[in-house]
Amino acid sequence: MPSLGVLLFYIWKFYPTFSFTEYIEALRNNRSLVSALTIPCLVVNIAIFTLYVNTKKYETAKGIFCITLIYAVIALIAKLL
Repeated sequence: MPSLGVLLFYIWKFYPTFSFTEYIEALRNNRSLVSALTIPCLVVNIAIFTLYVNTKKYETAKGIFCITLIYAVIALIAKLL
């Protein structure tokens, strides 16, 4: 789902002006974009997490929650380095 967040962020902010390759390069060079990108990715994961909790698929929801935490920590480390 974070991949979907990356794609949605690209379409929302950069689509007609930049190619996807230029967008990825901008993410590598601009740490503030990483922070801005993290939010849509986490929101998509939270939506999926909520869906699985509401359908009482708790084991899958736990996995999504753990992956979301790992993703958030990686994004934080990437921003700080």
